[in-house]
Amino acid sequence: MERAGSKDSRPFLRLRFDRPLSDKERVSYGETFLKIDQLIRKGEVSEASIALESVPVECLSRKEICRYSHLCFRLGQPLKGLKALHPIVRGKAGTQEAHSEEIIVYSQLLIRVGALLEARELLKPYLDDSKYVVAGYVYGVSHFADWDYKSAISYIRKYLSFLEPASYEYQVGAINLCAALCATGDWRGVLSTLHENRKLLRDNDWQLLLANSYEIEAQAHFGNREYAKAGEAIEKATLSLNSNEYRESLYVKKWKLLVDLYSGNSLPEMAEFKLVELKKEAQESHDWETARDIDFHLARFRSNTELRDKLYYGTSSVIYRERILHKIESKQDLPEEYIFSRSGSVPHITLDLTTGKLSNGKSFRKGFLQYNLLCKLFDDFYRSLTIGEISISLFPEECFDPIYSVKKTHQVLSKLRGEIKKLNLPIDILEEEGRYKLDLGFGLGVRKKILKERRSRESLRLRELEAAFVEGPFQASDAKHVLGLSEGACRTVLKYGIGVGIIERMGSGKSTYYRFKIREIKIA
Repeated sequence: MERAGSKDSRPFLRLRFDRPLSDKERVSYGETFLKIDQLIRKGEVSEASIALESVPVECLSRKEICRYSHLCFRLGQPLKGLKALHPIVRGKAGTQEAHSEEIIVYSQLLIRVGALLEARELLKPYLDDSKYVVAGYVYGVSHFADWDYKSAISYIRKYLSFLEPASYEYQVGAINLCAALCATGDWRGVLSTLHENRKLLRDNDWQLLLANSYEIEAQAHFGNREYAKAGEAIEKATLSLNSNEYRESLYVKKWKLLVDLYSGNSLPEMAEFKLVELKKEAQESHDWETARDIDFHLARFRSNTELRDKLYYGTSSVIYRERILHKIESKQDLPEEYIFSRSGSVPHITLDLTTGKLSNGKSFRKGFLQYNLLCKLFDDFYRSLTIGEISISLFPEECFDPIYSVKKTHQVLSKLRGEIKKLNLPIDILEEEGRYKLDLGFGLGVRKKILKERRSRESLRLRELEAAFVEGPFQASDAKHVLGLSEGACRTVLKYGIGVGIIERMGSGKSTYYRFKIREIKIA
């Protein structure tokens, strides 16, 4: 992997970041950036995006390009930010080396487009330097994309220890910390952190962070099965939310309906019906993770084996597959393979991804880039893939280039479309804002196989408990809340942990506590 400032033989877009600007121009752009920043903090993202469009990138100084690119990151426009910073960070040999701030912002943008390994490689030289603690924070948060929240926590905590709690940056980091703690089952840590910071969010009118904090609080109460409290937090999130920010409102709607489903506030059938309708709404707005999470809870609530199998085979994340095995009870084992097809469609032709062969005797040409791309697009049944994720999978030895990598990837996409047309298959490649997804037509099925993780159910549950209680002892009731199991099933897990020498028991009766004896153990 090439580092910043290394030689690169490809031509690149040279922005005029060394052009001297008048004082009037500098003040003008400074005021614009400040306005955009304030709009983002208030949760008025649409207005901020419009304001950013008015900024002429070719007229910015080098310092302003870095600030502009960071705003692109915050507004979810990574390609635009990468195009501005790429000539600086990945410029030809002989140009001035990129500054640490530029490399860190560039890494944030790479993470947004899915180039995780390249971003982490750029950040590694700064991880042990306290002057660049933000690099460690960015490195840690990058693990969110892998569902590896446990690995992110220590980096986020170190970052927060260097900031003033009253700052906006601290509050963003605290929200991300709470999201990670919530994902690992540390409900107490979530609630205490949120309650400490909420007055500051209200006083500063940081409405989007305030809505996020109430939504995460609802998740924590939900994890504790305190459904009434979860419902109250969701109502507060609704009041805090700018109604124009549609994506955030979908999250709030989802948790409100999940509270109704699990608490019995409404008939289960009615709550399930509304969740299915919300899933359609999420799909139409391309919010694939909300759609996936709705399926997860529908499968969990009804122990739906068919939906569990779709979730399991529909992700490439080992961590998420483990979560499915932890949380969704089923009397049936996972099948050795899964055939994915359009809902309500009976497959007449089947494509085997392992061999590239179709059941009608035709086949894709294995080993070609377009077939590799087809397999990559079938990695996930739910979400669309960024151009960066696709490019990195096709050209793993190359650094991501916001112009030439995109161009090369588009060429492969074009070839894949041509081969699909040649084979007369009902497959569309949908494109939306630089993201791509396969849309299967009626009558086609895709056979997918996964080497299942060879771990017992008890081992997987112990792994989840270790993530939640790595810092201290816990009681059986705490383990029950984290795992979401019955008292008997939870006792079985704890007994297994004691039997294999991972957990030790202390005290007796109501004062019984457990703790992990070996913190660094790798549960096989």
